[in-house]
Amino acid sequence: MLATARNNILAGSFLVGTLIIGVWVAFLLSDRAVGMNTTNYVVRFPVSTGAHGIKVGAPVMLGGQQVGKVAAIDFSSALDDDTKARKVSVDCLITVRHDVQFGPDALVYLERSLLSSLASINVSDPGGGPGSGGTSWYGTSELDKNAKVLAGLMAPPAFLAQSGITSDDIKAAKELITKANKGADEIKAILETNRPKIDALVTDASNIVSRIEKKMPE
Repeated sequence: MLATARNNILAGSFLVGTLIIGVWVAFLLSDRAVGMNTTNYVVRFPVSTGAHGIKVGAPVMLGGQQVGKVAAIDFSSALDDDTKARKVSVDCLITVRHDVQFGPDALVYLERSLLSSLASINVSDPGGGPGSGGTSWYGTSELDKNAKVLAGLMAPPAFLAQSGITSDDIKAAKELITKANKGADEIKAILETNRPKIDALVTDASNIVSRIEKKMPE
């Protein structure tokens, strides 16, 4: 009786152990299969806009469907070819389905949720069309030196996008405001520099008006 009970316990333990090992092996194989059927890209955002809300595991969307996820995030530093100044960027390594291919002219946006602090990466145009021959990739990244680097853009809020306002429009508006502020600062500096002359002119004008008023008949 005891021998039978012990055999049943051993058989049950063996069955449970076999099931656990089977699930673990299936998980490893599925994870490896996913890795073998994905392509890596790096989306590079300028540090001036950053990548607010992006976390590892954030979805990568194309046409309203998830085609990948963010695998890693890190800073990137490189010298600008024109200014020779060091540029700091935020690199996001993404893995996407092997059947989804992006061109160097792909439009890749960071979209922030209005209801939370989380964000996703949305590709509104995969690029790679006939007119993309002159567009080059954006260097390499330490996250994956074999991955092609795409330029990341900050998406406008949904209500602005629905109105036809793009990130380029927002960028142009910011540049216009910056120029206006710079012009105002320059005018203020000119006024401060020439304040004694301006004060003298105002005083002379006031004196002239006073003399004219005295000569006028009452």
